[in-house]
Amino acid sequence: MARDGSATRRKLLETAEDMLLNHPEETISMRRIAKICGISPATIYEHFSGRNELIAAVMIHDWHKCLAKMAEDAENAHSFAEGLVSLSHEITLFSEKYSAVWNAARSAETMAVMPGRHEQLIEEIRQYVHQLIERFSNDQALAIERLLAENVLLCAVRKEISEEELKTLGNYISK
Repeated sequence: MARDGSATRRKLLETAEDMLLNHPEETISMRRIAKICGISPATIYEHFSGRNELIAAVMIHDWHKCLAKMAEDAENAHSFAEGLVSLSHEITLFSEKYSAVWNAARSAETMAVMPGRHEQLIEEIRQYVHQLIERFSNDQALAIERLLAENVLLCAVRKEISEEELKTLGNYISK
């Protein structure tokens, strides 16, 4: 009988997520995860090259859920401003969920990849801003969709602008 690798991978991701989010004081180790899952540590390495890849896979899985929710929010928004705030809210939830993980992972190596990740993040947000512009605004707003994506991120993660300011911006642009 063939073994189901996807079930093992799913169990590894669930266990790592539980440890990351519910037991942040405990060090996440491949041995500990293997023990909890009832598998050998070598089996984990059939799915992930190491601890960092496993943690990244957990976060990427959740990020894809966040993107799906952002798409839904953009589709169901009643106004451009509401849509921008909804996008920001989803990113806030995601970033708050993993803030302790990011703070623990800060290193020269991690910081070196940040500019590229920032660009990727802005591009992903921009797609939903574009969707909102097509629904609620005029084509001129398309010229500033990247700027709007940056503002959504500033509101969500850095709190450099408030949700009220983001809403005001959205109302102004959609006039």
